[in-house]
Amino acid sequence: MGTADTLRHLVALKKIVSDVLVISCDLVTDVPLHRLADTHRTQNSSLTMMLVSMINHNAEKDTLIGGKGGAKTKTGTEKGERDFIGLDQDGRLLFFAAEADLEEDIVLRKSLLARYPHITVCTMLVDAHLYLINKWVLDYLAESKTLSTVKGELVPYLIQKQFRRAKTNCEASLSIFELPEGQRRRSGSQLDIYSYASFNSIGHMALEVSTSGNTASTQRTLQRDEIRCYACVVDDGFCVRANTLASYDEANRQICRHLASVFPEGRDPSIHPTASIHQRSQVGSDSMVGEGVMIGERCSIKWSNIGKHSCISDRVKITNSVIMDYVTIKEGCNVQACIVCNNAHLGEGCVLKGCQVAQGFTVKERSKMY
Repeated sequence: MGTADTLRHLVALKKIVSDVLVISCDLVTDVPLHRLADTHRTQNSSLTMMLVSMINHNAEKDTLIGGKGGAKTKTGTEKGERDFIGLDQDGRLLFFAAEADLEEDIVLRKSLLARYPHITVCTMLVDAHLYLINKWVLDYLAESKTLSTVKGELVPYLIQKQFRRAKTNCEASLSIFELPEGQRRRSGSQLDIYSYASFNSIGHMALEVSTSGNTASTQRTLQRDEIRCYACVVDDGFCVRANTLASYDEANRQICRHLASVFPEGRDPSIHPTASIHQRSQVGSDSMVGEGVMIGERCSIKWSNIGKHSCISDRVKITNSVIMDYVTIKEGCNVQACIVCNNAHLGEGCVLKGCQVAQGFTVKERSKMY
């Protein structure tokens, strides 16, 4: 079941009564959500999506935020996984297509180029899977059963429909909300999407009397665009989707430096007050130690996160790793670039490099895994 299917189900249950904010559960960000809402309201947008700029990120972060592993381009994104996104100067979405769905050329309609002669096509923007969607779009989605996903189907569909002409027959000219409930259900497959769109007449009047009413952007707005898609482009802040092992690992390594901004001044967010760390052990400032953790003598922990109630014995070295909750690591272990899941047990003298240890798994003592 895709995200659009879930939204359709919620609309059927009458759980959604206004515009909806859709956030992916694997998104980790400190970008204020009001920036997306401001764009949505200012532009009277039908759908507004957040795009993250890769220009200010290094190649490794490009890969982990946008890629899924595999062959990479010079910019760090995976071949076939980039999005080609066309924007005007005001952030309106004019073109959206995944690289895998394109042939050798990008085709743009002449009417689109005539209306928007200056289009910026970007490949260094990544969809954060954060959307604000107008209520009427959800009403259309509830009747149309052909759309299953938001990014792959709904977003490209709405962008294409922005510049198509609405049907001229009487049924399509009626607002969907003027039809009886029964007829609305019976005619759902025939009703055009423009019948669902609701134009904001108050916003239109405000733009007419606005001091900026003579700008090209405002003149395009006054043309009564029923469907309007915009992007909120973010080129600062922290934004990672932890939807792969690599991006999950990277998010854990970087989150420590960003937590300080949300904790009270003077409190160290990297080490929980209940953690017990031997005075002869070293925990780097780029690491985090959770609640109830016990760390023995002469341990070294760098660029790693230690989950709550884990027990780390003497002379253990942990580097670039994620240790989840209730993990036991015995004396003399060396763990590098690993993800160790809950309740795992590492026997004495183990050496692990680049490994993923499953939940509850026991690694025998003196084991070496690379």
